[in-house]
Amino acid sequence: MFRLLNQTSNMQTAFALVLSLHLSRARNALTSSGSNRLTLLRAREEVMDLVRTFLIEGGSLGCDDAAYFYLIELKTTDKEQFRKAMTLEHYRRLYKEYPELIKGKTPMIWQGNTWILDLLPEKPQLALDVLHAYLVAHLWVLPDGRIDGLKDAMTLIRAKFIETPQSSLLSSINPFQFEHLVDALYTIMGFTTTLTQRTYDRGRDIIAEKRHSGEKQRLLIQCKRTQKNVESKSR
Repeated sequence: MFRLLNQTSNMQTAFALVLSLHLSRARNALTSSGSNRLTLLRAREEVMDLVRTFLIEGGSLGCDDAAYFYLIELKTTDKEQFRKAMTLEHYRRLYKEYPELIKGKTPMIWQGNTWILDLLPEKPQLALDVLHAYLVAHLWVLPDGRIDGLKDAMTLIRAKFIETPQSSLLSSINPFQFEHLVDALYTIMGFTTTLTQRTYDRGRDIIAEKRHSGEKQRLLIQCKRTQKNVESKSR
């Protein structure tokens, strides 16, 4: 089951990567001839402003009212569930800071994530990793609109700062993710694949097999994520 789920996830990743590369090439063809540096800089600033609108500033959100009074009700009706809720950092902060909102002050219920803009444009993958972690940690308390907004911010960061000739999407993934990508591509082509162990693999990262017209095809694949030419060595 794990293998099947893993292959499905990798296939989706592969499709996304291939599609992103095609979109990147099309966009570069349109911009390479007529765009100057000032235009590109202005476009970058516009994207940064747009990303900022999707991020979350520190403070409170409209969903805090219902969440706080839910905690108050739990404290009265179900002390065990209230105790469990208080083990979660978000609820601890909500329970502590919400009274400040009642007093007309600005509480710090939500830790903002606008600071990820300081990672752009030099470290877009790190910015994406931070937003992904933020989503994972708060998925169960964030309103749907905020979740969609953060996903839109991630899409914009990928499109503007990763899917370009200067910083390609393929170069932004690590060698092991690259192996999974190649594994997924061969799976899409109809091969049954096996990823070898990470060490002592004798240069064989993937074993791919496929039967066609009664004959069995077996490939020993070594994955190299580099822009340089790679020499082929017989083993």
